[in-house]
Amino acid sequence: MIIIWRTLIKVSKIEFIESIYTLIFTCLGFYSTYFLIEMNYNSILSSALIGFSGCLLCGKKCLNYKLGSEVIYCSSFAAIGVKEILNSHVEISILLILLTVVFITSKNVYRGFGGKLGTIAFITTYIIGSVLSFP
Repeated sequence: MIIIWRTLIKVSKIEFIESIYTLIFTCLGFYSTYFLIEMNYNSILSSALIGFSGCLLCGKKCLNYKLGSEVIYCSSFAAIGVKEILNSHVEISILLILLTVVFITSKNVYRGFGGKLGTIAFITTYIIGSVLSFP
């Protein structure tokens, strides 16, 4: 599956490894925030705590990947409103893959991340919610 993905997209080995790191950090940030929300913590405070923890853990570079804290924070935004929209782990997995793809394709569009991360989380959650609620 991974070899097919690399040949279809035609990415270099470094870009492929960065996309795997992006997916891992997306899952880490999302499920950490989702777990805190399930434990009846405030969703905004949960996202802030995970974003702050991601910043402390990743710093400027984590595993030779410089966008780790941004990805964790972006995926924590997506976890805020998902509880009411998505019902199964399959739907959440689709959301995480789409979130990863949108983050990777838009990483060179805007240099800063003020508003970018929330917009990415909103777009992916809206698309998945619209597609899954369509009769």
